[in-house]
Amino acid sequence: MFISLKQNLPPVTDKDHISLLLPTRGRPQMLAQVFTSLEQTIAQKSKVAVWLYIDHDDQITMDAIRTGQFQGYSFGIHCVVGESAASLGEIHNLTWRTSTSGSGIFMLHADDTLFVTPGWDDVIRAAFNQYPDRILAAHPHDPELHEPTFQMILSAEWLTVTGRFSTAYFPFWFDDTWLDQIGQIIGRRAQLPIKLRLIGGKGKTPRMRNVAFWTGFYNHTLDERIHTAKELLKQIHPTPDAERDQIEHRCRAVIHQFHAEGKNFSDLYAIFREERHSNLTLEQRQTLDERYFVLEAKAVARLLAKARAMINAGRFEEALIVLAVVKYSDIRTRHINLLQAECLRATDKEAEADQLTQENARVWPDNPLLRRIFRFVAYIFIEAKRMVYSKW
Repeated sequence: MFISLKQNLPPVTDKDHISLLLPTRGRPQMLAQVFTSLEQTIAQKSKVAVWLYIDHDDQITMDAIRTGQFQGYSFGIHCVVGESAASLGEIHNLTWRTSTSGSGIFMLHADDTLFVTPGWDDVIRAAFNQYPDRILAAHPHDPELHEPTFQMILSAEWLTVTGRFSTAYFPFWFDDTWLDQIGQIIGRRAQLPIKLRLIGGKGKTPRMRNVAFWTGFYNHTLDERIHTAKELLKQIHPTPDAERDQIEHRCRAVIHQFHAEGKNFSDLYAIFREERHSNLTLEQRQTLDERYFVLEAKAVARLLAKARAMINAGRFEEALIVLAVVKYSDIRTRHINLLQAECLRATDKEAEADQLTQENARVWPDNPLLRRIFRFVAYIFIEAKRMVYSKW
Protein backbone atom coordinates (compact mmCIF):
# COMPACT_ATOMS: atom_id res chain seq x y z
CA MET A 1 0.00 0.00 0.00
CA PHE A 2 1.35 3.41 -1.01
CA ILE A 3 0.45 6.57 0.91
CA SER A 4 1.14 9.86 -0.87
CA LEU A 5 2.10 12.91 1.18
CA LYS A 6 1.40 15.18 -1.78
CA GLN A 7 -1.24 17.75 -0.88
CA ASN A 8 -4.14 18.18 -3.27
CA LEU A 9 -5.03 21.68 -4.48
CA PRO A 10 -8.29 23.20 -3.23
CA PRO A 11 -11.12 22.19 -5.59
CA VAL A 12 -12.81 24.94 -7.63
CA THR A 13 -16.60 24.91 -7.84
CA ASP A 14 -17.17 28.57 -8.73
CA LYS A 15 -14.53 30.47 -10.69
CA ASP A 16 -16.07 33.80 -9.64
CA HIS A 17 -16.01 33.04 -5.92
CA ILE A 18 -13.38 34.99 -3.95
CA SER A 19 -11.66 33.85 -0.77
CA LEU A 20 -9.77 36.36 1.35
CA LEU A 21 -6.75 34.81 3.10
CA LEU A 22 -6.42 36.80 6.31
CA PRO A 23 -3.87 36.05 9.06
CA THR A 24 -4.72 37.73 12.35
CA ARG A 25 -3.39 37.83 15.88
CA GLY A 26 -4.76 39.48 19.00
CA ARG A 27 -6.75 42.26 17.30
CA PRO A 28 -10.44 41.27 17.36
CA GLN A 29 -11.59 44.90 17.50
CA MET A 30 -9.74 45.69 14.27
CA LEU A 31 -10.98 42.48 12.73
CA ALA A 32 -14.56 43.49 13.47
CA GLN A 33 -13.96 46.78 11.65
CA VAL A 34 -12.58 44.88 8.65
CA PHE A 35 -15.68 42.65 8.60
CA THR A 36 -17.96 45.69 8.80
CA SER A 37 -16.20 47.27 5.83
CA LEU A 38 -16.64 44.02 3.90
CA GLU A 39 -20.35 43.90 4.73
CA GLN A 40 -20.73 47.46 3.44
CA THR A 41 -18.74 47.09 0.21
CA ILE A 42 -19.13 43.53 -1.17
CA ALA A 43 -21.43 43.43 -4.20
CA GLN A 44 -22.08 39.65 -4.22
CA LYS A 45 -21.83 38.43 -0.64
CA SER A 46 -22.65 34.82 -1.51
CA LYS A 47 -19.52 34.77 -3.67
CA VAL A 48 -17.04 35.99 -1.02
CA ALA A 49 -15.60 34.15 1.99
CA VAL A 50 -12.99 35.05 4.59
CA TRP A 51 -10.46 32.45 5.73
CA LEU A 52 -8.76 33.49 8.96
CA TYR A 53 -5.47 32.01 10.13
CA ILE A 54 -5.23 32.13 13.93
CA ASP A 55 -2.22 31.10 16.02
CA HIS A 56 -3.12 28.27 18.39
CA ASP A 57 -2.09 30.42 21.38
CA ASP A 58 -4.09 33.49 20.29
CA GLN A 59 -6.68 33.18 23.05
CA ILE A 60 -8.01 36.71 22.55
CA THR A 61 -9.14 36.07 18.97
CA MET A 62 -10.49 32.59 19.70
CA ASP A 63 -12.50 33.91 22.66
CA ALA A 64 -13.99 36.60 20.38
CA ILE A 65 -15.09 33.90 17.94
CA ARG A 66 -16.53 31.63 20.67
CA THR A 67 -18.55 34.48 22.17
CA GLY A 68 -20.11 35.27 18.79
CA GLN A 69 -18.49 38.64 18.16
CA PHE A 70 -18.18 37.87 14.44
CA GLN A 71 -21.70 36.64 13.77
CA GLY A 72 -24.40 38.25 11.66
CA TYR A 73 -22.39 38.92 8.50
CA SER A 74 -23.73 37.99 5.07
CA PHE A 75 -20.49 36.42 3.85
CA GLY A 76 -18.76 33.25 5.03
CA ILE A 77 -16.15 33.39 7.81
CA HIS A 78 -13.93 30.35 8.37
CA CYS A 79 -11.05 29.77 10.78
CA VAL A 80 -7.81 27.83 10.45
CA VAL A 81 -5.96 27.37 13.74
CA GLY A 82 -2.29 26.40 13.60
CA GLU A 83 1.23 27.01 14.76
CA SER A 84 2.73 30.47 14.58
CA ALA A 85 5.23 30.71 11.73
CA ALA A 86 8.24 32.92 11.06
CA SER A 87 7.17 33.28 7.43
CA LEU A 88 3.92 35.02 6.57
CA GLY A 89 4.08 33.27 3.20
CA GLU A 90 3.89 29.90 4.95
CA ILE A 91 0.68 31.04 6.66
CA HIS A 92 -0.74 32.18 3.31
CA ASN A 93 -0.01 28.76 1.79
CA LEU A 94 -1.52 26.85 4.73
CA THR A 95 -4.68 28.96 4.65
CA TRP A 96 -5.05 28.62 0.88
CA ARG A 97 -4.59 24.83 0.92
CA THR A 98 -7.06 24.44 3.79
CA SER A 99 -9.80 26.53 2.18
CA THR A 100 -12.86 24.60 1.04
CA SER A 101 -15.06 27.37 -0.39
CA GLY A 102 -14.47 26.21 -3.97
CA SER A 103 -13.09 29.63 -4.89
CA GLY A 104 -11.59 30.48 -8.25
CA ILE A 105 -9.90 33.65 -6.95
CA PHE A 106 -7.81 34.20 -3.81
CA MET A 107 -6.79 37.52 -2.27
CA LEU A 108 -4.40 38.26 0.58
CA HIS A 109 -5.67 40.66 3.19
CA ALA A 110 -4.68 42.07 6.59
CA ASP A 111 -6.51 42.61 9.86
CA ASP A 112 -5.68 46.34 9.91
CA THR A 113 -7.00 47.29 6.47
CA LEU A 114 -10.53 48.35 5.52
CA PHE A 115 -12.23 48.12 2.12
CA VAL A 116 -13.56 51.47 0.89
CA THR A 117 -14.53 50.94 -2.78
CA PRO A 118 -18.11 49.63 -3.17
CA GLY A 119 -18.33 46.54 -5.40
CA TRP A 120 -14.58 45.84 -5.22
CA ASP A 121 -15.30 42.12 -5.66
CA ASP A 122 -16.90 42.73 -9.07
CA VAL A 123 -13.84 44.78 -10.08
CA ILE A 124 -11.67 41.74 -9.31
CA ARG A 125 -13.92 39.32 -11.21
CA ALA A 126 -13.96 41.54 -14.30
CA ALA A 127 -10.15 41.80 -14.27
CA PHE A 128 -9.66 38.02 -14.26
CA ASN A 129 -12.48 37.15 -16.63
CA GLN A 130 -11.05 39.31 -19.41
CA TYR A 131 -8.47 36.55 -19.92
CA PRO A 132 -9.72 33.11 -21.04
CA ASP A 133 -6.87 31.43 -19.14
CA ARG A 134 -7.48 33.72 -16.09
CA ILE A 135 -3.75 33.96 -15.39
CA LEU A 136 -3.14 37.35 -13.79
CA ALA A 137 -1.32 38.91 -10.81
CA ALA A 138 -3.45 41.75 -9.50
CA HIS A 139 -3.54 44.02 -6.48
CA PRO A 140 -5.53 47.04 -5.29
CA HIS A 141 -4.08 50.36 -6.38
CA ASP A 142 -4.97 53.66 -4.74
CA PRO A 143 -3.44 56.62 -6.65
CA GLU A 144 -3.71 58.77 -3.51
CA LEU A 145 -1.27 56.58 -1.59
CA HIS A 146 2.45 57.31 -1.93
CA GLU A 147 3.24 53.60 -1.50
CA PRO A 148 1.30 50.86 -3.34
CA THR A 149 -0.71 48.28 -1.44
CA PHE A 150 0.19 44.72 -2.27
CA GLN A 151 -2.74 42.58 -1.18
CA MET A 152 -1.96 40.22 -4.04
CA ILE A 153 -4.81 38.52 -5.90
CA LEU A 154 -4.31 35.28 -7.87
CA SER A 155 -6.57 32.84 -9.70
CA ALA A 156 -6.89 29.11 -9.10
CA GLU A 157 -5.41 28.66 -12.60
CA TRP A 158 -2.22 30.50 -11.58
CA LEU A 159 -1.99 28.50 -8.35
CA THR A 160 -2.41 25.21 -10.22
CA VAL A 161 0.78 26.01 -12.16
CA THR A 162 2.83 27.26 -9.20
CA GLY A 163 1.48 24.97 -6.47
CA ARG A 164 1.73 27.73 -3.87
CA PHE A 165 0.53 31.24 -3.16
CA SER A 166 3.73 32.57 -1.58
CA THR A 167 7.31 31.33 -1.44
CA ALA A 168 7.46 31.01 2.38
CA TYR A 169 11.09 32.17 2.13
CA PHE A 170 10.71 35.56 3.79
CA PRO A 171 9.88 36.69 7.34
CA PHE A 172 8.49 40.03 6.04
CA TRP A 173 7.78 41.86 2.75
CA PHE A 174 9.11 40.51 -0.58
CA ASP A 175 6.50 37.79 -1.31
CA ASP A 176 4.15 40.41 -2.75
CA THR A 177 6.80 41.99 -4.98
CA TRP A 178 7.86 38.44 -5.98
CA LEU A 179 4.41 37.85 -7.46
CA ASP A 180 4.23 41.37 -8.88
CA GLN A 181 7.50 40.86 -10.77
CA ILE A 182 6.28 37.58 -12.25
CA GLY A 183 3.15 39.37 -13.42
CA GLN A 184 5.25 42.08 -15.04
CA ILE A 185 7.48 39.52 -16.79
CA ILE A 186 4.55 37.74 -18.44
CA GLY A 187 2.65 40.97 -19.10
CA ARG A 188 -0.21 39.96 -16.81
CA ARG A 189 -0.09 42.41 -13.92
CA ALA A 190 -3.07 44.59 -13.04
CA GLN A 191 -3.34 47.47 -10.59
CA LEU A 192 -7.05 47.53 -9.79
CA PRO A 193 -8.98 50.71 -8.84
CA ILE A 194 -9.80 49.46 -5.34
CA LYS A 195 -9.34 51.83 -2.44
CA LEU A 196 -8.28 50.53 0.97
CA ARG A 197 -7.69 52.35 4.25
CA LEU A 198 -5.32 51.42 7.04
CA ILE A 199 -6.81 51.50 10.53
CA GLY A 200 -4.85 54.11 12.48
CA GLY A 201 -2.55 54.88 9.53
CA LYS A 202 0.55 53.07 8.37
CA GLY A 203 2.31 51.22 11.18
CA LYS A 204 5.60 49.42 11.60
CA THR A 205 6.47 46.08 10.00
CA PRO A 206 6.39 42.99 12.26
CA ARG A 207 9.26 40.45 12.17
CA MET A 208 11.52 42.82 10.24
CA ARG A 209 15.25 42.32 10.77
CA ASN A 210 18.40 42.01 8.66
CA VAL A 211 16.94 43.84 5.66
CA ALA A 212 20.32 43.87 3.89
CA PHE A 213 20.48 40.08 3.78
CA TRP A 214 16.86 39.58 2.72
CA THR A 215 17.11 42.24 0.01
CA GLY A 216 20.21 40.55 -1.37
CA PHE A 217 18.53 37.15 -1.15
CA TYR A 218 15.52 38.48 -3.06
CA ASN A 219 17.72 39.99 -5.78
CA HIS A 220 19.62 36.73 -6.28
CA THR A 221 16.52 34.57 -6.60
CA LEU A 222 15.29 36.32 -9.75
CA ASP A 223 16.04 33.10 -11.65
CA GLU A 224 13.23 31.38 -9.73
CA ARG A 225 10.75 34.09 -10.70
CA ILE A 226 11.86 33.77 -14.32
CA HIS A 227 11.30 29.99 -14.17
CA THR A 228 7.77 30.47 -12.80
CA ALA A 229 7.05 33.07 -15.49
CA LYS A 230 8.09 30.60 -18.20
CA GLU A 231 5.75 27.94 -16.78
CA LEU A 232 2.85 30.40 -16.73
CA LEU A 233 3.60 31.49 -20.30
CA LYS A 234 3.25 27.87 -21.40
CA GLN A 235 -0.31 27.96 -20.10
CA ILE A 236 -1.04 31.29 -21.76
CA HIS A 237 0.53 30.31 -25.11
CA PRO A 238 0.94 26.51 -25.18
CA THR A 239 1.80 26.50 -28.90
CA PRO A 240 4.89 28.37 -30.17
CA ASP A 241 3.91 31.06 -32.65
CA ALA A 242 4.79 34.61 -33.69
CA GLU A 243 2.72 36.11 -30.87
CA ARG A 244 4.53 34.03 -28.25
CA ASP A 245 7.89 34.97 -29.74
CA GLN A 246 6.93 38.64 -29.46
CA ILE A 247 5.85 38.19 -25.84
CA GLU A 248 9.07 36.35 -24.96
CA HIS A 249 11.09 39.17 -26.51
CA ARG A 250 9.26 41.69 -24.31
CA CYS A 251 9.76 39.40 -21.31
CA ARG A 252 13.54 39.46 -21.85
CA ALA A 253 13.48 43.27 -21.77
CA VAL A 254 11.59 43.26 -18.43
CA ILE A 255 14.01 40.68 -16.99
CA HIS A 256 16.97 42.81 -18.08
CA GLN A 257 15.41 45.74 -16.22
CA PHE A 258 15.02 43.68 -13.04
CA HIS A 259 18.65 42.50 -13.28
CA ALA A 260 19.75 46.14 -13.51
CA GLU A 261 17.60 47.15 -10.54
CA GLY A 262 19.12 44.35 -8.45
CA LYS A 263 22.60 45.74 -9.04
CA ASN A 264 21.60 48.99 -7.31
CA PHE A 265 21.67 47.24 -3.92
CA SER A 266 22.93 49.40 -1.06
CA ASP A 267 23.53 47.96 2.40
CA LEU A 268 23.33 51.46 3.89
CA TYR A 269 19.90 52.03 2.36
CA ALA A 270 18.83 48.62 3.69
CA ILE A 271 19.84 49.69 7.22
CA PHE A 272 17.87 52.92 6.77
CA ARG A 273 14.77 51.01 5.72
CA GLU A 274 15.11 48.62 8.64
CA GLU A 275 15.35 51.43 11.21
CA ARG A 276 12.46 53.24 9.56
CA HIS A 277 10.01 50.34 9.26
CA SER A 278 10.81 47.61 11.80
CA ASN A 279 8.58 47.29 14.86
CA LEU A 280 11.42 45.48 16.66
CA THR A 281 13.96 47.33 18.78
CA LEU A 282 17.64 46.76 18.08
CA GLU A 283 17.84 44.60 21.20
CA GLN A 284 14.91 42.46 20.03
CA ARG A 285 16.51 42.01 16.61
CA GLN A 286 19.73 40.83 18.28
CA THR A 287 17.88 38.30 20.45
CA LEU A 288 17.80 34.74 19.14
CA ASP A 289 14.48 33.81 17.58
CA GLU A 290 14.48 30.09 16.80
CA ARG A 291 11.88 30.22 14.04
CA TYR A 292 13.58 33.17 12.37
CA PHE A 293 16.97 31.44 12.64
CA VAL A 294 15.63 28.37 10.81
CA LEU A 295 14.17 30.57 8.07
CA GLU A 296 17.45 32.44 7.55
CA ALA A 297 19.42 29.17 7.61
CA LYS A 298 17.26 27.83 4.77
CA ALA A 299 17.85 31.02 2.77
CA VAL A 300 21.62 30.79 3.34
CA ALA A 301 21.61 27.14 2.22
CA ARG A 302 19.71 28.14 -0.92
CA LEU A 303 22.29 30.81 -1.80
CA LEU A 304 25.19 28.44 -1.12
CA ALA A 305 23.59 25.89 -3.46
CA LYS A 306 23.26 28.59 -6.14
CA ALA A 307 26.92 29.56 -5.67
CA ARG A 308 27.95 25.90 -5.96
CA ALA A 309 26.02 25.55 -9.22
CA MET A 310 27.67 28.71 -10.59
CA ILE A 311 31.13 27.42 -9.69
CA ASN A 312 30.38 24.11 -11.42
CA ALA A 313 29.41 26.12 -14.51
CA GLY A 314 32.63 28.18 -14.35
CA ARG A 315 30.79 31.40 -13.38
CA PHE A 316 33.22 32.27 -10.58
CA GLU A 317 32.67 36.05 -10.47
CA GLU A 318 28.91 35.60 -10.19
CA ALA A 319 29.39 33.04 -7.42
CA LEU A 320 31.51 35.51 -5.45
CA ILE A 321 28.72 38.10 -5.67
CA VAL A 322 26.20 35.61 -4.29
CA LEU A 323 28.56 34.59 -1.49
CA ALA A 324 29.01 38.25 -0.57
CA VAL A 325 25.26 38.40 0.13
CA VAL A 326 25.54 35.41 2.49
CA LYS A 327 27.95 37.40 4.66
CA TYR A 328 25.11 39.80 5.53
CA SER A 329 23.31 36.96 7.33
CA ASP A 330 23.68 36.16 11.02
CA ILE A 331 24.88 32.66 10.15
CA ARG A 332 28.53 31.72 9.72
CA THR A 333 29.54 28.44 8.10
CA ARG A 334 32.82 27.06 6.79
CA HIS A 335 31.23 26.48 3.38
CA ILE A 336 31.19 30.23 2.68
CA ASN A 337 34.98 30.51 2.94
CA LEU A 338 35.57 27.22 1.15
CA LEU A 339 33.47 28.27 -1.85
CA GLN A 340 35.02 31.72 -1.88
CA ALA A 341 38.52 30.23 -1.77
CA GLU A 342 37.64 27.97 -4.70
CA CYS A 343 36.44 30.98 -6.72
CA LEU A 344 39.53 33.03 -5.86
CA ARG A 345 41.91 30.24 -6.87
CA ALA A 346 40.04 29.85 -10.16
CA THR A 347 40.57 33.57 -10.82
CA ASP A 348 44.31 33.50 -9.92
CA LYS A 349 43.94 35.11 -6.49
CA GLU A 350 45.92 32.56 -4.55
CA ALA A 351 46.94 34.82 -1.66
CA GLU A 352 43.34 35.74 -0.82
CA ALA A 353 42.28 32.11 -1.17
CA ASP A 354 45.04 30.97 1.23
CA GLN A 355 43.95 33.61 3.74
CA LEU A 356 40.37 32.26 3.74
CA THR A 357 41.64 28.69 4.05
CA GLN A 358 43.77 29.65 7.06
CA GLU A 359 40.81 31.45 8.62
CA ASN A 360 38.71 28.30 8.24
CA ALA A 361 41.45 26.25 9.90
CA ARG A 362 41.45 28.61 12.90
CA VAL A 363 37.69 28.78 13.33
CA TRP A 364 36.83 25.21 12.33
CA PRO A 365 40.00 23.14 12.94
CA ASP A 366 40.04 19.82 11.11
CA ASN A 367 42.65 18.17 13.39
CA PRO A 368 43.84 15.93 10.53
CA LEU A 369 46.49 14.14 12.62
CA LEU A 370 44.02 13.20 15.34
CA ARG A 371 41.50 12.06 12.73
CA ARG A 372 44.12 9.73 11.15
CA ILE A 373 45.04 8.32 14.57
CA PHE A 374 41.40 7.72 15.44
CA ARG A 375 40.75 6.02 12.09
CA PHE A 376 43.80 3.77 12.64
CA VAL A 377 42.71 2.87 16.19
CA ALA A 378 39.19 2.13 14.95
CA TYR A 379 40.63 -0.11 12.22
CA ILE A 380 42.75 -2.08 14.73
CA PHE A 381 39.76 -2.45 17.07
CA ILE A 382 37.48 -3.72 14.30
CA GLU A 383 40.10 -6.16 12.98
CA ALA A 384 40.85 -7.47 16.48
CA LYS A 385 37.15 -7.97 17.13
CA ARG A 386 36.74 -9.80 13.81
CA MET A 387 39.66 -12.13 14.60
CA VAL A 388 38.29 -12.98 18.05
CA TYR A 389 34.81 -13.79 16.75
CA SER A 390 36.19 -15.74 13.77
CA LYS A 391 37.79 -18.27 16.20
CA TRP A 392 34.35 -19.07 17.61
